[in-house]
Amino acid sequence: MSESGAERDILLIVNALNMLSDAAKAELDACYLREFNIGFHCGDSWAFMHSIPHNAVAAVSDVGCSLAVTLYPMRQPDGTPR
Repeated sequence: MSESGAERDILLIVNALNMLSDAAKAELDACYLREFNIGFHCGDSWAFMHSIPHNAVAAVSDVGCSLAVTLYPMRQPDGTPR
């Protein structure tokens, strides 16, 4: 397994989900939102790129979850730093 934080963490969580009891899996299946949301603090960069390998994306899909990305700005709406 790669040492990439997001990939490693996704695969560890998927592994834990696969180990749930049948009752716990049924509860998870009943959830409205099953999402892996990756958050990034953007800073003042005009460009940001982070790749999630296909095996991690497939693992998320295989457990019936979606993948989302949230970008957290480092400035207030008026332009002042947070």
